[in-house]
Amino acid sequence: MVDEYKNSLDDRARKAREFFEAGKAAFEAGMWVKASTECQTALSYDSTNAEIKDLASRAYAKACAAKSGTAWQQGLYFESLGDRKGAAAQFREAATLAPENPDFTRKSAAYAFTDGDLKQARQWVLLSLQVRPDDPEAHSLLAMIYEAAGHLHNALRAAEKALTLAPARKDVQLLVARLK
Repeated sequence: MVDEYKNSLDDRARKAREFFEAGKAAFEAGMWVKASTECQTALSYDSTNAEIKDLASRAYAKACAAKSGTAWQQGLYFESLGDRKGAAAQFREAATLAPENPDFTRKSAAYAFTDGDLKQARQWVLLSLQVRPDDPEAHSLLAMIYEAAGHLHNALRAAEKALTLAPARKDVQLLVARLK
């Protein structure tokens, strides 16, 4: 019984090493999704191995960055065709995969806002502002979201912040005037 258990552990370690080596080779070849998949499989055999965890994390980050860039480009393409639904889905995927990218999250916020999903729009724009707090466009969008939700005091604060950051923008000047 002890020998069977030891053989089982040895087999798991061997499989973990095989998947890890395949993941490492894929990572070195720039095949991020394959590297991430192989490393995740290796982790299922040996979840305590720090080397596997590290490579799995780095491969996953690279895979997300690559996928988010592709989704962003597809969103721009759909937008150029006038396909709002397709564009919104791609921009949302890009923002989900790379929430640290303020352009992705702001664009997703704008689409959610125009689709009437104020809660999701607010969440996306707040993510954008965490990364780029001095973005007048994001503050302006936040003001419009708050205005649509009936939170006029918050809308005015956000619009005034946008105006402070970009005093020449006529749309923001009009927004502030309307909210006062």
